[in-house]
Amino acid sequence: MAKQVGKTDSGAPQKDAKPMCRPKRSRDASSKMFQPFPISGPLFDNLNKTQERLRATIGGASGGSSGRVRSYKMTSVRLVDSRLRQEGCGPNFQGGRLTLCTCMHPLRAERDAEEWRGWWIAGLANQGGRVWLLYLAEIGHAYESQRDIWNAISPDTREAKSTRNDAFGDLYEPQILEGADPFDSANYYPPMMGHRHHFRENDETWRRDIDFFHENFKRHSAYLLATPRRTFIWELPMLYVDGVHSRTDSWTSVNHFLSILKPA
Repeated sequence: MAKQVGKTDSGAPQKDAKPMCRPKRSRDASSKMFQPFPISGPLFDNLNKTQERLRATIGGASGGSSGRVRSYKMTSVRLVDSRLRQEGCGPNFQGGRLTLCTCMHPLRAERDAEEWRGWWIAGLANQGGRVWLLYLAEIGHAYESQRDIWNAISPDTREAKSTRNDAFGDLYEPQILEGADPFDSANYYPPMMGHRHHFRENDETWRRDIDFFHENFKRHSAYLLATPRRTFIWELPMLYVDGVHSRTDSWTSVNHFLSILKPA
């Protein structure tokens, strides 16, 4: 099938009604209200591509699992002064890499980590009467736990994405690098106060980013790391979905997904 509706934690079809990652407001939160967009490197090179350039770059990626797309509506994005703002921590596009590790837990649990490689993830923002494309990224690597992805990436990228350092961070630093249960949040350092999933001392939202387990799929969420040269982000509202989009959808190929996009 070309499309399928996403599912909730219980396995039932998911509706558009209840947002999952809407940013909270708090006086204790970081003064930085949204993630800065890339200013260098491959992610900057691929920033705000036109539809024509996007098609020319990735339009041929199709066939098998390579080129299939999973898309979803984000609830952490706002349109302000004709700019899209990512006010949540997932996806995180700091440190020269895009990661999806703290949002869409049920979606990331749909398949084993190794099965995500070669898939594309598209994040959409329902703002200003249209469903805008914020990002489209091919998954180059996926990991079974926060500890695995923490150990796999470079120190500089870890620093930029650490929840101990940044209110929009999406990587949790393990207190013990080996041996301890990687799905037990007690084995990780808590995020900084004011983090998007830890606004107050008694805010335990962050633990779900580590220990989430899908009862129907019988697995934890995978932690997704995109390929920089195959990561495309839009600060400007340039491309939108032509037609209806559910909370989550699936597409048999990148070409199929690109065919539903229209230029502003």
